[in-house]
Amino acid sequence: DDSCDPILGVQHANNTAACDDATVCNGSEVCGGGTCNAGTPLVVDDGNVCTDDSCDPISGVQHANNTAACDDATVCNGSEVCGGGTCNAGTPLVVDDGNVCTDDSCDPILGVQHANNTAACDDSNACTQTDTCSAGACAGTNPVLCNDSNTCTDDSCNTLSGACVFTANDANSCTDGNVCTTDACSAGTCVASASGDCSVGGTVFYYRDGLFNLGAGIEPSAKPVPNVGIDGTQDALADATTASDGTYATSALFGDVTLTTVAKYGVPRASDHNGAITGTDAALIARTAVGLDTLTDNQRIAGDVTGNGTLSALDAAQVARFAVLLVDHFDVVTTTGSDWRFLRCDAYAFPGDPGCGLPSYTFTPLAQPEAGKNFYAVLYGDVTGNWEPAPPFTSAQARASDLKIDDPATFATVPAAVAEGRRVSGLEIVRGPSASPAVISIDGLTVPLRAGERRQVTIAITGADGILGLDLNLKYDASRVAIVGVQSAGIATGWGVAHSDQRGTHRMSAYGVLPLAGNGAVLTVTVEGLAGTGRVKPFELSAVANEGSIPLRTQGRSPVPPKETPRVGDR
Repeated sequence: DDSCDPILGVQHANNTAACDDATVCNGSEVCGGGTCNAGTPLVVDDGNVCTDDSCDPISGVQHANNTAACDDATVCNGSEVCGGGTCNAGTPLVVDDGNVCTDDSCDPILGVQHANNTAACDDSNACTQTDTCSAGACAGTNPVLCNDSNTCTDDSCNTLSGACVFTANDANSCTDGNVCTTDACSAGTCVASASGDCSVGGTVFYYRDGLFNLGAGIEPSAKPVPNVGIDGTQDALADATTASDGTYATSALFGDVTLTTVAKYGVPRASDHNGAITGTDAALIARTAVGLDTLTDNQRIAGDVTGNGTLSALDAAQVARFAVLLVDHFDVVTTTGSDWRFLRCDAYAFPGDPGCGLPSYTFTPLAQPEAGKNFYAVLYGDVTGNWEPAPPFTSAQARASDLKIDDPATFATVPAAVAEGRRVSGLEIVRGPSASPAVISIDGLTVPLRAGERRQVTIAITGADGILGLDLNLKYDASRVAIVGVQSAGIATGWGVAHSDQRGTHRMSAYGVLPLAGNGAVLTVTVEGLAGTGRVKPFELSAVANEGSIPLRTQGRSPVPPKETPRVGDR
């Protein structure tokens, strides 16, 4: 403050008045110590990095916006830049990584985060059926299984369609596990061929050993049968043939195999019959037809040369005809195509049911070499079982002694043509299909017989053309008469006859080498009277000709035996 002291003169006393130092930036100035002292400076910094702060002496504090880099406390917004006095976000960080197997986020400090999840996904592979996220990737599981169990194909899955693809690869190897085959891939298939390591073998034996007395013998036989074809490929052709010892061995077989015998047919005569079919066989058939003998099952097969399932005089006649070269093959051969019947007998029983069946062995498949696959052979016509392998059997005449001299049945000697082994010349009578039935009759006993008296009655046939065998039943009064003999007669002279008696019924079987022709007596029956008086009941006759193939009508009593007509063979 300025004054003038009278004594001291001018005085300048310091004060604390307000003052101005020409800038508002220093705040309100106050005098002190004779000087204008600055006050409290204005606050220039507004704490905003986005402004440039200053103080104008006149205008005071100034905040000018800038474009400086700034930070909004999160990296998620990218690099921030000041604008308009504010820290503005930059380009945000890309959070989505396009992977469904991550959960995407942004941490203000750490930035973008990708956390693995286990969500369902698609691995773009149709060959996986269940896709799940794992370790940040889509993992396909539960694959489509493509396996055709065929080692000859390469198995794969089409990733677009999910379909299995089986591609043939002939370079692959394969095996069916069977030692009988050599296997190789071809066009996607394991093709088997014979390895040569497997064969099937066995022996063909004859069915019976005949002994030198009628009806005796044993079964089975150990006699080998050569020249029998064995078919292992079912083409009816022999893949192997039995040797002289009856053995066979097939080779190069594999897969499903059925082993059978091949039909054995001879030209011009029955194959390898070796002279074994004789009049003795015919006699044995006739004896069996009337119940005097019993044949085994396989003997009956041998004897049924007509092939109708029964044994009769016609079978006996056909066998006798073969023995004298009148026929070369039996009727049964027409049906079977074979002069022999072959059997498989796994447990050949004798006596009794031999347990035989079809000649066949089946392997599904053949898996190892097989041995002991045996067969048994039956020559049609050889009932006695006297067949022998070559050299041919030549003792047909000697076999006639096989008939028992004391046999209760009466046999006519096999006709001379049989004994001589010659073919009878001349034409045989053939019965026409429209011919009238033959008529058979028997004389009656018009005068009673005294005890011990014998008398012959005659059985005759009218229209006998073509008859080769007769099977007859004669019923009689057993209380008044006995039948003591039966012989061939008339137009049947030379025929073989077998007969047996069951009190009240007499069975007869007659057969010939040549067929009957014309009209006349065929048999004479010798009867003997027994104790008793009175008339004898009439005979009752029933008969079958050629196993029923020729109609035969029975007439109880023939009035006058018709005039005999000679057979063709007797002319």
